[in-house]
Amino acid sequence: MIVTLASRKFYVGIVNCPELEQGKVDYLQLLPLLSGYRDKDTLTITVTTNYKRHYIESGIVGGISEGPVSLEDFRTLLPKDKIEGMSFSIFILTLSLKQKKKMIVQVLLRLLLLPCLT
Repeated sequence: MIVTLASRKFYVGIVNCPELEQGKVDYLQLLPLLSGYRDKDTLTITVTTNYKRHYIESGIVGGISEGPVSLEDFRTLLPKDKIEGMSFSIFILTLSLKQKKKMIVQVLLRLLLLPCLT
């Protein structure tokens, strides 16, 4: 999902909780894959941080890392009143069916491993 904040900062990530269907939501929790900002005039995006690359290169994804850092440490809470827009990411449309299936399995596993904050 792509979330744009009032500050024009954006995140592309996996929404973990709360369930959007629950109604009243004060914060949205997501695991960021990319972040950056939107141009104030054209709203085009500039990616400044590639979290996914960091997760892979540091060994956080795949269980290679023996350090104390995990995906859970990268969860980001976004206040609802600061969210200007949300949409589903269109990058999934460019993936092959095999890639989509693999990504769905990975997302489901991550969601099971990253419980909501209580």
